[in-house]
Amino acid sequence: MLRDNSIFSSTACPQIRLPNFVSPLVADLSPETTAYLQHRGVFDIPNANCRNELLRSYFLFSYPLLPLLDIGDFLRPMIEDATGDKVSLLLFYAVMCSGAAHVDMQVLRELGFTSRKLARSAFFERARLLYDLDCERDRVVLVQAFLLMTYWYDPRETHKDRKFWIRSAVTLAQDLGLDLHLESCDTKRHRMLKRLWWCCFMRDQFVALMTWTPPQLGAWHRHLTMLAADDFEMPDFSPAVSRILRTWAFVDDQRSRIDLATLCIEKAKLCVCINEILQARYSSRRYESESKMMTILVPRHSSAHSFEILELDRQLQEWYRGLSGAGRFDLRDPADSAFIKTSNVIAMHRAHLKLLFLSAMIALHRPQISEATNTLPPTYRQLSQTKLRDAAEEVAHVAISIKNLEMGTHMTPRGVTLLLPIMLVHLQDVMPETQNPQRSRLEKYYDCMHILDSIGADGASEDLLPSRLEAAFLKFNILPSAEHSIPPSLSVRPNVDDLPLSRTSLFSCLSQLGVMTSSEVDLLSDMSLARATDSNPPAENGATLALDLILQSTANLCRPTQPIGQPGLLSHPGEEDTIIECFFTWKIERTKIPVQRQLVERAYEVVLTQMWTLDDLRAMENLNSDLYRLAMRHGIPDGLARAFRRDFDVFMSQW
Repeated sequence: MLRDNSIFSSTACPQIRLPNFVSPLVADLSPETTAYLQHRGVFDIPNANCRNELLRSYFLFSYPLLPLLDIGDFLRPMIEDATGDKVSLLLFYAVMCSGAAHVDMQVLRELGFTSRKLARSAFFERARLLYDLDCERDRVVLVQAFLLMTYWYDPRETHKDRKFWIRSAVTLAQDLGLDLHLESCDTKRHRMLKRLWWCCFMRDQFVALMTWTPPQLGAWHRHLTMLAADDFEMPDFSPAVSRILRTWAFVDDQRSRIDLATLCIEKAKLCVCINEILQARYSSRRYESESKMMTILVPRHSSAHSFEILELDRQLQEWYRGLSGAGRFDLRDPADSAFIKTSNVIAMHRAHLKLLFLSAMIALHRPQISEATNTLPPTYRQLSQTKLRDAAEEVAHVAISIKNLEMGTHMTPRGVTLLLPIMLVHLQDVMPETQNPQRSRLEKYYDCMHILDSIGADGASEDLLPSRLEAAFLKFNILPSAEHSIPPSLSVRPNVDDLPLSRTSLFSCLSQLGVMTSSEVDLLSDMSLARATDSNPPAENGATLALDLILQSTANLCRPTQPIGQPGLLSHPGEEDTIIECFFTWKIERTKIPVQRQLVERAYEVVLTQMWTLDDLRAMENLNSDLYRLAMRHGIPDGLARAFRRDFDVFMSQW
């Protein structure tokens, strides 16, 4: 790892060299502690070029909807060496961890990391060590760092999970009184502190919604003074900061600033609705297994306040109409003059906000259809069923738009947890017997899985998420039969032995991923039982029947992929070239955005020049394959190369 050894820092151990922009460590650190930090790489600061790329990534992809920093105050010490301002090392690494989620992999390789996961893990560990060893005393900085640390999932069994960091951030923010006097913010620092408080509120609701655990903040906080456009930073930066922001184009663009400020305000308003939904339609329950005990949210089974469903739905729809009426949810707006320059970034934040809205809609309506007791009138259940299916249609549209923009890698980690609960709605629609509706729903389900594929390598919790999720669905026997199956496209094939068959242990695994509640486990199990009863003759042993169904589904899923087409389709060598030509013609016609269409056309030229076969295109799905690395060297975008197998399977099904 490269280091900037510009000057000596006045720390407990003067031999430790840190860049001039880093705040000195606390003076009472023991030599043993300092030596340990040095051994763990805490003082290995990324070089200036890589650091700037990580910062650019953070401010483009993470900062806009969680604006917890003052841009000028944070960047100026790193750009102007003569300034007396400093940056907390703990906060610096929290920002690096967030920025590493989206930066180009070449930057991380230059820093010595072989994968995005390793880079993010290293930056997170350095931040955690600085906190554990009490190296940071600024409590505002701690709140900022804690919020950013909720973006990383620690796979170890530790109490310092996302809930720990959000709980620490909220508690410390309340101790500092950040939730007081929000109506009068007449200085730049006061405006930053108001944004920081609302970042705590938004992140708290998000973590609660995605993990199905109670939020830390409740009804009183919903009525605090809302964010306004004046609370966001104006472009009054120093000349040096302005120069580097101009090289980032997007962040320094006035129109983009206004749009993103508006989206952030609307996100805060949506989180107010989410908080009300979680408190009105869910209750807390202790969940206990052999290895852990935790509090989770479960749906309320009561019709006493059924009118709340209509009122909360009205609030969500009112919020949505107000925002979508301004065109901010159009992920593909070619009429936008700034579209080409900012399409992926703007579209990613729009997609994030829309998926959050759809998650809120599902959180409101899914208890009504998953309840074991019929406590609600049929009209309420019918309304909720319709709303859930509408949400499924919408999330499929968002997934397709993300795929067409080839921006799936920028959705991590938020996009993963947002898509997972919504996919359950698609799976409930797998059950119809007619082939065409089933096929349509399954295509939308696999569009969502495509996004998971593109995100897969970015976090420890997402590494095997597609295959683990597929294996979980196999255990419920709710994947399509062999007759209607879709060819597999995951680089890591599902293994039903990876997850135990026990409901309790399976729920424990999936609940940690924010996938489903216990009510949904019961619902899917009932669906599984109904499907086994309807589609299979009675068996003497129910356990044997379930095992046979699982093995049959696994065999169908894991068998080698064959083109879905006419028998003997590739009987002559020249026919493969024809199929490749037809495939790219089909893909170019489906790609509506000019820039993306040009990328597909260039990719086809590379395929012809390199004389790649269909098997070569399929192999590019595997990140570790030589074909994938070769495609990257020839300039084929990551998302496009990894999607060849799935897109080709869809094309062949329509051949």
